[in-house]
Amino acid sequence: MITAVRAGFQNQLRLFLVLIAGHHVPLIARGVIVLAIYYVLGPIDLIPNSVPVFGYADDVAVIWLSWFITGRLIPAEFYHTHSSRLEPALWSVNAITDEVWVLADDRVGHTNQSLGVAEKIGCPVKIKNVRYTNLIRLPNFMRETSLMGFDAESVQRIHGPWPKLVIGTGRRMSPALRFIKMASGGQTKIIQILNPEAGYKDFDLIVIPNHDYKFKQASNVLRATGALNRVTLPKLKKEAEEWQQAVAHLPQPWVAVLIGGDTRFFNFTETMAAELGRLASKAAHDLGGSLLITTSRRTNPKIADAFLANVNVPAYVHRWASATANPFFGFLGLADYIVVTGDSMSMCSEACASEKPVYVYAPSGMLSAKFERLHKELYDKSLVRPFDGHLQKGWEASTVNPTDQIAEMAANLLKI
Repeated sequence: MITAVRAGFQNQLRLFLVLIAGHHVPLIARGVIVLAIYYVLGPIDLIPNSVPVFGYADDVAVIWLSWFITGRLIPAEFYHTHSSRLEPALWSVNAITDEVWVLADDRVGHTNQSLGVAEKIGCPVKIKNVRYTNLIRLPNFMRETSLMGFDAESVQRIHGPWPKLVIGTGRRMSPALRFIKMASGGQTKIIQILNPEAGYKDFDLIVIPNHDYKFKQASNVLRATGALNRVTLPKLKKEAEEWQQAVAHLPQPWVAVLIGGDTRFFNFTETMAAELGRLASKAAHDLGGSLLITTSRRTNPKIADAFLANVNVPAYVHRWASATANPFFGFLGLADYIVVTGDSMSMCSEACASEKPVYVYAPSGMLSAKFERLHKELYDKSLVRPFDGHLQKGWEASTVNPTDQIAEMAANLLKI
């Protein structure tokens, strides 16, 4: 029995040493492992090893406890991968499928950026929905190459066979992308949208918007105007056909009004909403047209009420609700003009991809420094104009959709 216990210790200690050596192991997990090894090999010993059978009881307890803790910090697949250095027969890289995975969380704007690229590549797309634990708040230099911060159910979804490509948006996804690449033996390509905060060289492509200007340039970094999105002209045409009948009774031209809401940086006030209602009504009245109005998930009901109280022209109104069909893309396809509130990078970018004249309502105090940089870029490139209640006939705006370029680069990575 003592021989068996000793052999088990040796195997666990060897694997612990392998895990400590890798930079990809989360820092907290490494600390737990170091403490366990120090106890087993060091001078501290609650029960001397010379005591028959029971001499190893405390060591067993420490090893088990450390294994229990690290098992919640590092997924089982991680141990399986690195066990191959000790027993190669235990691990073989699964075959790579033709799929593209999108890691998706509750941040719809982030998920849509990833989906926008994935849907344009031409491979089957599989969405891997994930939820988080409190460990997701840890900085990425501590989470490193792992699924740390994903709950147990989410971890179970991340397994082989691995896809050709995985795409994720936001810092929370980047350790998981690196983990999948490692687990696939480097065969899976990974694309990170927005700053990964760590492990920059591990990514095949990092997409950083120009308004995030404080970022080191590198061969695997691509800068983009605005946010990536799911807009395609065929999609807008299809959605426009589906909503055509609902608005056909309204006089043209149609002015789509896309309303956002509060952000971390500012409050969308009822005064602003009322002003926007008056300005949008004036613009539609001057053209002899009508408004196609939609709120968003961030729109406070009081803001919508203040806006609608000042609308005095024919209009179709959609109040956002998760259980109802959303006319957002339909309105982009149908509109002759688009007015969008400047609080949403996603909505501004989606509007700019529609090939329609776009006007941005952004009163003083609405924009953070990052948003101001984005708006300046959009103005400088003639992609949008500021909205003051006037819509200019005959203005043909420039159009841009960086998603197309990213999708093309992704296809080149996959050699398709």
